Amino acid sequence: KISGLAGDEVKSPGWDAARESDKAVRDLELTNVFYVAMTRARDLVVLSGAGTKDPKGWLKQAEGFLEKASVDILYRRSFAEIPAIEARGKLETGNPNRAKGELGTANAGQRSGSPEIGFVPLRAPKGIERKTVTSLCERDLSLITQRSSPINSAIYGSLGHAVLEELAKNGWVGDVPVLVELFSNEFGKVETKPLISQLEAAREVLRKETSGAETLLTEHSFVLRRGDLILDGTIDQLAQMSSDVWKILDYKFTNELPETALEIYAPQLEAYREAVQKLYPDAEVFATLVLIGESVRLVPVV
Repeated sequence: KISGLAGDEVKSPGWDAARESDKAVRDLELTNVFYVAMTRARDLVVLSGAGTKDPKGWLKQAEGFLEKASVDILYRRSFAEIPAIEARGKLETGNPNRAKGELGTANAGQRSGSPEIGFVPLRAPKGIERKTVTSLCERDLSLITQRSSPINSAIYGSLGHAVLEELAKNGWVGDVPVLVELFSNEFGKVETKPLISQLEAAREVLRKETSGAETLLTEHSFVLRRGDLILDGTIDQLAQMSSDVWKILDYKFTNELPETALEIYAPQLEAYREAVQKLYPDAEVFATLVLIGESVRLVPVV
């Protein structure tokens, strides 16, 4: 956009369309960032903002939820309700308790009669153990026979998972070699030629397995309680095939025999299925291992 000889505004052809396109991209990116921020929390989300009549940004996106949310899951406090405080002494960086997040208490310095405020880190209640779902498989990992193979390295698997997640979010459309190169900068270098070939094959299998899905969730996190045990897990792919059918797909980069892989990872898939079943008790929930190696094999968990 430039000024004409008479000082009037001159726009090049396509200027308005380019501006609208740029705005749409920025709005989408803001939505994506907000979604990521909200879905990474496991126990507590704290949001702050001004209660204006014309909410913008994340406040506008969350407006519907904030208006209708039950008091059981949403606790509100206005700025006027928060007592003014001042720190009691300086933060001692060498104090081991501080390193654990125990910041101690603070004085009510500006308002008389204000209560002391302290920070207590979230912890599982006494008698409750918390662990990851993957830890359920630790006792069986000794069954893995190909530990020296590059395909069994943590970098190889993490890189492959990241590419498949990106493809799933984009309807299985994307340039696999470009994505492998992109995520290599984050996870590290691996033998890209075999990985690209495996990912191309896995994409076609997963595309067919999720064809017709009403909803496809990737890297879906959950918390499952089993008595005195709390399990944290993340499902690679969770597909809602219909109102009463859900499909769990968990992929492993391995050349292990299907029966060996099933023996190792069945407890993990069972926890996934149990978590989904608790959310949708009347639905059918299927879980399948997707073994990605020299070929792509589907192993149902019965």
